[in-house]
Amino acid sequence: ERNLAFPVDGIVDQVAVRVGDVVTRGQTLAALKLDEVEARLQQAKAAQEKAQRDLQRAESLLASAVISTEEVQNARTALDQAGAQVGAMAFLRRHAVLEAPADGRILRRMAEPDQLVAAGQPVLGLADDGAGWLVRVALSARDVMRIAPGDRATIIPAGTAEVSFTAVVSCISAGSDERTRTVEVELTPETPLNERLRSGFVVRTVLQPSA
Repeated sequence: ERNLAFPVDGIVDQVAVRVGDVVTRGQTLAALKLDEVEARLQQAKAAQEKAQRDLQRAESLLASAVISTEEVQNARTALDQAGAQVGAMAFLRRHAVLEAPADGRILRRMAEPDQLVAAGQPVLGLADDGAGWLVRVALSARDVMRIAPGDRATIIPAGTAEVSFTAVVSCISAGSDERTRTVEVELTPETPLNERLRSGFVVRTVLQPSA
């Protein structure tokens, strides 16, 4: 699961998906109003053109021995900086439209049209279907000492005691939670889970230590 955000602040123009929608890689999910971003890009391009003219003028003056070599070098540096600014603004322009990075489904919608969002502020939550499922359990120190990666486990979804899934211990956290002093353990299901399950469901797990 990942939160998707714009790398630039702005006003949301559209959010094209709702919670629960299935999306495909490259699909447009949301977009900012491009007026301000376009203006920034055009401003950067204008500054680059001016820096190019300044460099050409400085090189002509150097050929006439009117200015020093250092001033030409400064003009060339200013042109490089202007070019870098154009590149940065072009990057922000491309990413003012949010596209799905992978096939998956929308878990959360945290912004609406006409809402002002900051750079990096989460707009949508996406679950990547290709990455599979994880079940996270919190164990006490005594219990976590008894298990090891590769140990077997059984996952029983709440309310469906007749349905269960096998899994293996895939990861054991190197530290404990500061509040509960429990250790998080990740279980990876060995078989596809029921399509009716949803992210965030509570399940019952039975761990089978190999020791």
